[in-house]
Amino acid sequence: TEAFQAQSPFQARAALSWIALESQQRDEAQLQAESALEQDVHDAHPQELRLLADVFTKLDQHAKALDLLERVATPGLLNDDTKLLVTCAQRLQRHDLLLRICRELRETGEQDDQMQRLELQLLNRYAPKQGFALAEEFIKTSLAPAYFVAFKNVLAIRLNRRDDLKLDATALPAPADLSP
Repeated sequence: TEAFQAQSPFQARAALSWIALESQQRDEAQLQAESALEQDVHDAHPQELRLLADVFTKLDQHAKALDLLERVATPGLLNDDTKLLVTCAQRLQRHDLLLRICRELRETGEQDDQMQRLELQLLNRYAPKQGFALAEEFIKTSLAPAYFVAFKNVLAIRLNRRDDLKLDATALPAPADLSP
């Protein structure tokens, strides 16, 4: 109603953007979502922010979704909010944010193999010595350590630590276990 829109403009615009998107009216969804961002969001419920973030994600507006998700994602908790935040950060190539999320998840014990792999790939690029030490930790704690053994070997070669190579074929992943 007009009264609701006047009383709660953020919530009304967020809801209208979602309705438009579900009705296949992408232009209207974009317009309403942008309008929602222009409103005061301080009293917005986290679920309302999630709804708008989801709309922006589906509209391929990942930077706008990322800003909203950073407000609702609980640091160190691997839940749907964090997974969507990771997806947006990956699409925007926000490696700084991805490294922070991976570290927080590792520190709380919430990391899974996929997040551990992501963290090692990023550390390989930015801090290979730290990645080398972390690979050893992941080898000890992972239920499927072969990937981490192989990644540690890659880092050992990169760091010129050939004495640390583990070439035992039973500890390494099979070719079918690795994706290009």
